[in-house]
Amino acid sequence: MHEFVPLSGERIIVRDWRVDELEGMHRWLGNPQVRKFLSFGTSSIDESAAHLRDVIDSQKENPREHYYLAIELKESGMTIGDAGFSWKGKGIAEIGYFLEPDYWGKGFATEAAKMMITFAFGLGADQVLASCDVENADSEMVMRRCGMEKLESDDPDRLLYGTRQ
Repeated sequence: MHEFVPLSGERIIVRDWRVDELEGMHRWLGNPQVRKFLSFGTSSIDESAAHLRDVIDSQKENPREHYYLAIELKESGMTIGDAGFSWKGKGIAEIGYFLEPDYWGKGFATEAAKMMITFAFGLGADQVLASCDVENADSEMVMRRCGMEKLESDDPDRLLYGTRQ
């Protein structure tokens, strides 16, 4: 089992979620602006609590298939979102990143996504993918800023990007 050590960036720390962080998770997961582009967003605190339990349980997987991680501001210790990846096949990881709207457009998603790409490659990924809703231009820009290239998507409603080591 791989013991996850928090990742430290310029302005953020990316780390495992803790059981006492329901409020922090629900701030982004329950936000209608964020849910607009999510397939798994929640509208109630109870749904967010169930999601947090699932995330905590995934941290105990052996081997670990999912890295759903809290994004914490170094300056204040406040969680502002989630970043991570799941293994999609041998050597293929798919990253994701989600932030509270107050932190959009400030480079935090790009910083977190770059950390996830580096982390996935460090764990043996040969290819890292990311996707977003076709109308989510900001998320597409994050993928481009991370050096990812547009790939053919099987889903006409989703953009697919990828990079190789």
